Amino acid sequence: MKTPVALEQDDIGRTVKAVFESSPAPAGNEGEQWLVAVDGSRQSLHALDTAVRLASSARVALTLITVVPWESLEASSDLPAQGYAHLSEGIARLEAAGLPWRALVVMGEPAAAINAQAAAIGASAIVIGSHGRGAVQAMVMGSVALEVLHSAKVSVWVVRESAA
Repeated sequence: MKTPVALEQDDIGRTVKAVFESSPAPAGNEGEQWLVAVDGSRQSLHALDTAVRLASSARVALTLITVVPWESLEASSDLPAQGYAHLSEGIARLEAAGLPWRALVVMGEPAAAINAQAAAIGASAIVIGSHGRGAVQAMVMGSVALEVLHSAKVSVWVVRESAA
């Protein structure tokens, strides 16, 4: 695991955000940025692959984000390591494509955290994979992609895997 370049803590000292960057780090906030949600799933990595293809030709900077829900990690000292594990395959794909990257690990409710971080970095779009659940299953279990889509202030690209 790389060492985070920045850590944020809440008012009671819990780590709530870790930031990782490639070396060299991506350029500042110049140009367009997309936030790509990655949870390590096949669907999120497919969305990342799609974003890499599109961003490479459009010269768009990509920032990865993974969100660790509060209930899964109340002892936040492991936040950077746990989050980096979810991002490692996505980071490897960006490095293989020769793209500089920034990655965020954030504690919180996934959809709200994704939208908040998109606003914080000035992203013009959010790219997120779809698990392809049906309407009933999404209503019962919830859908992060659906929540992001309905509450985002920027464009959201929901990427589904092709039927094989």
